[in-house]
Amino acid sequence: MSTQELATAVKNTGSRFIDSLSAFSEADMNKTPYEGSWTGGQVAEHIVKANGVELLFVPGTPSDRDPAQHVQAIRDIFLNFDAKYKAPERLTPQDGFHAKEPLLNTLHHQWSKLENAVQTQDLSEMCGSFEFPGIGKLTKLEVVNLIESHTQRHLRQLNKIHEAIG
Repeated sequence: MSTQELATAVKNTGSRFIDSLSAFSEADMNKTPYEGSWTGGQVAEHIVKANGVELLFVPGTPSDRDPAQHVQAIRDIFLNFDAKYKAPERLTPQDGFHAKEPLLNTLHHQWSKLENAVQTQDLSEMCGSFEFPGIGKLTKLEVVNLIESHTQRHLRQLNKIHEAIG
């Protein structure tokens, strides 16, 4: 995937997620559609917590491997909708009320930064000390793909929640 294709994918995924969240009323943001499910607000909080866009602006180190080496594995993990995963504790959303506007504002800011990073940062660099379980250290290119595909996964979840409560 070229830088322009990646930039387009990032822009589209971010816009679709924000549009889907915008379709929730404030009350619906906090409704649990079925036992064991997150609310729409919790899904949004999880995405806010997981979007490590700041990693992309920290000076990286040169990579001694193909910067895209783990892109397909990362995408396969997150875009396999049959697989179920438990979020790490630090990314687990809080119970209780989630206000729509602050979440939307934060998401707009994060996705704007992510779009900027794709266009301005050296995505071939290694991303500091961040490690993905089972894979290890990632390049900035892999981190962008992780954020984008992880958000696609939760966009699907968000849409299912909206359907279930609608």
